[in-house]
Amino acid sequence: MAERIPFRYLVQHICSGREALDPRKIDAAFGSLEILHIFAKHRGVTIALENTPGELSSPETLDQFIKDTHLNDLRFCFDIGHAHIEAGVAPSFKQMKERVATVHIHDNHGEKDEHLLPYEGTIDWDEALGALAKALMAASCLLCLS
Repeated sequence: MAERIPFRYLVQHICSGREALDPRKIDAAFGSLEILHIFAKHRGVTIALENTPGELSSPETLDQFIKDTHLNDLRFCFDIGHAHIEAGVAPSFKQMKERVATVHIHDNHGEKDEHLLPYEGTIDWDEALGALAKALMAASCLLCLS
């Protein structure tokens, strides 16, 4: 697809639904992403793994996945709505912020993935946007130093 329609990020879920942590599924994700990230890199595309509800795609699991597989070119898509359903926006972002390349912004009431517009659910948007702005400013400062 990237050869026909240029894009910068490919957001990838490594599971569907609320899946429990399963070493076989981690191995399957590794097998697929090991090949995909090579093709993506050669086409100027960064693969961003998205946090989703459940253990298999929690921020902690995704972070550990990259450490264990050494697929250091992978980044994260921080899904604010999914974080709100699970551990919370602030703790989830804290776990993921070093590798966040893109963000999926939507709201919900903390129970299901409603994909509401911001401020139509119960996410504390002042806190969420403040954390994103702070991370963006820190990243910009690092770019200035290099």
